[in-house]
Order: sequence, then C-alpha cells, then structure tokens
Amino acid sequence: MMRKQEKRWIAAMLAVLMLLLCGAALGSQVTEAEYANAPANPTQDNVAEIRALLQKAAGEENYPLSLLEPSALTMDTLGEIFDFVNVTENPVARYFPEEVQNELKSILEGGDIDVLYMAEFMSVMPGALEESADAKVEMDMQIEYEPGRLVIAVLGRAAEDGVSWKALKAEVPLQNRIVFEIPAEELALFAGQEMLLSVLSVKPGTGWEEVQTTLVPQKNFIPSKNSSEIIYVEEEVVISGGEGSVDCRIILVDETEEIKAEMEKLTAWFTAPGKVPLAYFDENVNAEAALLLAQANVQMLIPYEKTQVMALKYEEPYGDVTARFLFPTPFRAEKGMVALIGLPDAEGEFHWTVLHTEVKERYTEITFSSTVLPVLMETPGLLLVMSDILPEEN
Repeated sequence: MMRKQEKRWIAAMLAVLMLLLCGAALGSQVTEAEYANAPANPTQDNVAEIRALLQKAAGEENYPLSLLEPSALTMDTLGEIFDFVNVTENPVARYFPEEVQNELKSILEGGDIDVLYMAEFMSVMPGALEESADAKVEMDMQIEYEPGRLVIAVLGRAAEDGVSWKALKAEVPLQNRIVFEIPAEELALFAGQEMLLSVLSVKPGTGWEEVQTTLVPQKNFIPSKNSSEIIYVEEEVVISGGEGSVDCRIILVDETEEIKAEMEKLTAWFTAPGKVPLAYFDENVNAEAALLLAQANVQMLIPYEKTQVMALKYEEPYGDVTARFLFPTPFRAEKGMVALIGLPDAEGEFHWTVLHTEVKERYTEITFSSTVLPVLMETPGLLLVMSDILPEEN
C-alpha cells in the first residue's frame, strides 16, 4: 500500500507540474536586486587559464597549478563568507583574522579596507615543491578586468584551527589578466594541498589612487512596472565613487524557442515514473547542490517555480547580483531550496548552474553568479526554483 508521504510527494509533484505547464510564472515578480559583496558560488568558471612559474636563479620554470571543482572546504568556507558579508552585512575584509586585515591595510597603503569586495573565490591545487622558490601566478580571466584595476589575492589553506589566510598584492598588467607572486616561504605551506584563492577589488576601482576615495555602494531601486502580460521589473544599483553609475537590472522575459524545447524535455523527465527531478542535471550540478544544502535531501527537491530572466547593464567584474523575487509559491525559510539557471549554447543544449537561494519573509533571494551574468546579457536563461516538499496549504 502506498504510504502517506509517498502520496503527498506525488500530489505535490503533479501540482508543481500543473503550475509549470500552465505558465504560473506570470505571477512572479522581481522586486529588487543589488550587487553582492561576496560571491555565493565558486567562480572557477571565470578563469580561462591559470598557470604558475617558479622564479629560480637559473630562470623561470613551469610549476603545476590547476583549478579544482568545488569541494566541501570550498563550499563551507564560501558559505561562511557569504553569510558574513551579504546576510549580516559586514565588510568582507573583516571576515579575515586581524593579521590578515593588517596585511590588507599595508597593501592598500593606508586606504580603507572596508571598501573591498570579493570578486572571485575558487580552489586550486599547487603541485609538490622540490626546492624553495617564489612562484608567479597568472590568471587569464573570461570576464573583463581592465589594466590598472586594484586587485588583491588572498590565499587560504586548511589548518588545525580553521583556515589560515595570506593576503598578497596583485595587479592587472594586461586586459583580463591577474598576476601575483607567492613568496617561497608561503608556497612551501600551500604546495601539494588544496588552496583557496580569492580576489578582492573595489567598486569601481580603476586604480590604486581611488582607494583613498569614498566608494560606498548606494542602492537606488526603481518600483516595479507592468508591461503586457509579463511583469518587467527594473531594479537599479548605483555604485558611487566613480564617474557615472552602474545600473544593473534582472528582468523577466518571454520564453524563447530554445527554452520551450528544454521545458518539453524537463516535463517529460519530471512526469516519468520513478524519475528524481535533480537527476535530470549533470553530476556537477548534483554535487554542488548537495554541498550547498548539506542538511537537505537533494533527491527530494521539486521544481516549484520556473521563469525566464535576462540581465541588463551588468558590468564586469562587479561580482554577483542578488535579486529578490516574489513567487506565487509560499516558500518556507526552513525548507532546503536552490535555484538553477539554464543557458543554451550555440547548438541549443542547456548548461545549468546552481544559484544560492534563500527565503526572507515572503521574498525569495537568488544570487546570480558573475559567471552567468555576462551570458544573461546576451540570451534569456531558464530559471528553476526547487524546494523540499512544502506543506499543503489549507
């Protein structure tokens, strides 16, 4: 006999599918959006290539340094940073121990460390080290870093009392290339083990001299406006301290033919007997969702909402953007939930990215990573919001 929980699961699934197929997203709204000062997701996909050269007396020598897929150390540490910075609204520099804050002050030559934001966060694997030497690291980025931009590299490694951090001066000598050197004594500590790599910068931050100015982000939101059947909501973010402003908007858009085709595939999978919804997506999506929702059973996640979104006027590399949505579904803060954004390639195949998602009061806050925002400027993305089974409404 079918158990009550199984009946509830099936009823919930059928209800969700009805919402999806009947276009329930027309009742959705984006109420506001703002730049996040620390990423919600690892940003290794922002890196086109990373390489390192040992600075030996006889000359430079290649040193193995490779990007890693997000690990538990990556996700746990980034989760702490995201909560500290974006949830409790602290300057990112204050997350680090006092000695690291002093290193940041020294690098900024008297500038205010509280103007820094975290543009990148990822894990890399440095190879074994046969002899002591400095290492020069070069990162060619997929997103725009203009020459002269203020950047600081902060490296982390697992230690007995948590994560041990080291701040290093970095630079952008060429378009989209970040360069920094790891001193020999530090490299010896990191060699052969997972290394956390973050990049701090300023907004707008086009040069070292601007650290002395006041660069406090100011939010200025435009109220929602209705446009035909879809609610296009304009949310403006004004970054002060430079010439002009940076206006970023997340908007809801109509389905494209590619999105319609992908929805047909999703619907066929979700309605097939015995299929787990998240199993439709690749291993990386499943692994990252599991790491992000350590206390939730990702196999029980159900897609309750879908809509289509694009980004307007996003400027690189200003980091992640957090948008507040008002969905018809009454999501619960105590339930495990995650959002997925799907973007089509030239052949129409969708590639999915996990987005940090949480409920605050009646709103759902979704943080769009700096990896997907430039693409969303060019093409609509399919947004799915998944949650544990929600209680039946009376």
